[in-house]
Amino acid sequence: LLNTKLMEQQSEISQLQQNLDSLTAQLDETNHSRQQSEQTQLCSLKSILPHSTKMSLDELTQEIISYVNRLTNEMNSLKEKTVLSDEDSQHDGRRI
Repeated sequence: LLNTKLMEQQSEISQLQQNLDSLTAQLDETNHSRQQSEQTQLCSLKSILPHSTKMSLDELTQEIISYVNRLTNEMNSLKEKTVLSDEDSQHDGRRI
């Protein structure tokens, strides 16, 4: 009886080890795929922004976000100036 239990435990340990090995291999493969994907994205973004000194995907992404925000602010500022200019033109036309 004791011998049977010991054999069952050894079998269970062996199965758990196989499962662990399999999961470790899957995790390694997933990590490798993720790293390749990030490197591909980084190369793509660097080709769009060749003068960037950023070295990581996160840094480059943040730089793009900042650039888009700056462009949005400039666009909004120009829209406001255009609206004010149009309003001034309408007022000037009524004075004549």
